[in-house]
Amino acid sequence: MVSALDINQILYVVLGSLGGAILIIVLLYVLVSYIAFLKLLIRPKKQISMNRDNPFISLMGEGAMDFLDYIKPKMLQHKALVTEPIEVKTDDGLTLRGDFYRAEGASKKTIICMHGYNSGPEFDFSAITPFLHQQGYNLLFVNHRAHGKSDGKYIGFGVLDHIDSLKWIEALLELIPDGEIVLYGVQMGGATAMMASSLDLPPNVKAVVEDCGYTGVWDILSYQIRQMYNLRAFPIIHLVESFSKMHAKYTFRKIAPVVSVQKAIVPILFIHGSHDIFVPTFMGEANYEACTSSKEILIVEDAGHAQSYYKNPELYEETLLSFLNKHLIP
Repeated sequence: MVSALDINQILYVVLGSLGGAILIIVLLYVLVSYIAFLKLLIRPKKQISMNRDNPFISLMGEGAMDFLDYIKPKMLQHKALVTEPIEVKTDDGLTLRGDFYRAEGASKKTIICMHGYNSGPEFDFSAITPFLHQQGYNLLFVNHRAHGKSDGKYIGFGVLDHIDSLKWIEALLELIPDGEIVLYGVQMGGATAMMASSLDLPPNVKAVVEDCGYTGVWDILSYQIRQMYNLRAFPIIHLVESFSKMHAKYTFRKIAPVVSVQKAIVPILFIHGSHDIFVPTFMGEANYEACTSSKEILIVEDAGHAQSYYKNPELYEETLLSFLNKHLIP
């Protein structure tokens, strides 16, 4: 017969094994989440190149390689532009660096161009730069914190960057005191511009244009964890947010574009590709629906992520120019 002592010993072994297994699972989740934090929020040691070896390119949807062939020569032309350096200091002491590209004639209209996650102005804006320049706009190409020429270790996903946008606006107003300003962002830059739309902006800021921006950091990271890695977002996203709060000093849910646009004080043009699988189209539509200021939306058919201009440049230009002409002095 099995004695009570034997039963207790068996229980101790079973509970001990179960506890050990649970501890291992917890530690694995913590490890995976920390690795995700390092990959997502820490500036890469080497700047990511926009080429066929970049895994991000394949996430831009069908035709991504054709888009890459289209954009490469335009990036080279962009790098050859004659620009003026502009630097700003963030509230937490970082130096951010941008490039000011003047219009051919004297112009008081400037577009602040805000690039996407792990990208840069030359990739996100080189295609449309000639058109905007021909329309008489000055262009300020910013480098977000932890990107390009700017300082910073932690990527802000727009939560930190939308506060930084005030510094860029201040720098522009010193350069052109009575100028008119438009915030124009792609992906993370679009999220940044949307979050900035509810700030106490100076009256010089006349409008926002956002292209393929997400509804929130929590939303897009949860979506990507499920879509890209086939993992349950819980508890990974919670742990990644905890690491972000500890190290990068921001959380994912306190500020979000879909909430900010409900308090927007400037008109917003929302642009999204109908076949965007990286920042899904429904996020762009949700941002538009939530916006309470004057608004317009353009969904470009068959366009993948950040490819709306590439897919239909004529419609893109017509919609953008019409929107800007409504809200800026001719």
